[in-house]
Amino acid sequence: MSNGLPMQQFRCPNGLRVWNAPGTGREVNFLFREIFEDRCYERHGVTIGDGDVVLDLGANVGLFTLSLMERFHGLKIVCLEPAPFSRACLERNIAASRGEIVTRSPSCRMRSAPRTAMP
Repeated sequence: MSNGLPMQQFRCPNGLRVWNAPGTGREVNFLFREIFEDRCYERHGVTIGDGDVVLDLGANVGLFTLSLMERFHGLKIVCLEPAPFSRACLERNIAASRGEIVTRSPSCRMRSAPRTAMP
């Protein structure tokens, strides 16, 4: 449980087990296909190699990070996930991963700022 919400473990097509909110199996499978099979985050000139530093912004439950850890060595990955429940799942999913992974919750503050109109 995280923040009073239960987690459920799902099995991906490659056997990987990930934690997410109960009843989100279709979402997990969709994200798995998008990230592991289609490699949609690694297009348009984005390349990743052993030893790289990767920023996973909006890391959700960590599937992109897990896909990288499966294929590359010596990565340093910084995961930012603002949603507390998703971040709790992310931390649980990557707890046993090898490599250097840092999770953070970006902090945002609402402030007033002067507005300038541009012609």
